Amino acid sequence: MNFNIFEKRNDSQKNYQLTFGFHSLFTQENPIIISLTKPKKKIIQNCLNLLQENPKIIIIGVSDCIVKAITIVEIIKIRFAGLHQKTIIDSVYFTEKWEPLEQDLESINVDRKLNYIKIILSKVKFGAKEMENGYQAPLTIEQREKALSQEKLFQMNDISTTLITNNQNTNDTLITNNQKKCLKRQINENENENENENENEKTNQQFKTKRLKDQNLKNQKNQTNCNRSFSRKFIFHN
Repeated sequence: MNFNIFEKRNDSQKNYQLTFGFHSLFTQENPIIISLTKPKKKIIQNCLNLLQENPKIIIIGVSDCIVKAITIVEIIKIRFAGLHQKTIIDSVYFTEKWEPLEQDLESINVDRKLNYIKIILSKVKFGAKEMENGYQAPLTIEQREKALSQEKLFQMNDISTTLITNNQNTNDTLITNNQKKCLKRQINENENENENENENEKTNQQFKTKRLKDQNLKNQKNQTNCNRSFSRKFIFHN
């Protein structure tokens, strides 16, 4: 439903209640009026349940819901055998009435024109008058079997698509996990390699330091021996 009237009046929809609208035109027939928000599966199941208890149902699609209503009817005719169909395509003029929920607000009346499709599905054959325009006979056994096989094929395709998507997601997750493991392993290997290099370098440095220290001690010892030898020679000569 279009609420531009409230935007133009700077009013809030919450302050009003719809007392007469499109639904009010068909209260006596108690139809199923298709909405954009309700899933098709739920609507179809509801219609099938009603057909189990009633001789006929009425389905109405308004404006953007006309195509959705036709699709739902075709699926119901496939799943429920022997349904007679009568289709009425029309437009209606009516005045939408909104009553205020708060004081100091006025009632709002809005003139509307809506296009709609009205489809009657009946388990009983229509009279001669009702069969003049918009009548469709029940589907034959061959038509229903063919349609059912196609519907099952579509369902299998949907399931296959879902499985492929799930498998792809699983594979992507596995690949990501494997990549993470490989990266972690590589990082650990690099860290171990760096530790080994540092350890070897430290060992080499210690070895060099010790070697240099030993060399210094050896040089000092040689120098001391030379000094002693020189002192002896000097004393003996004197």
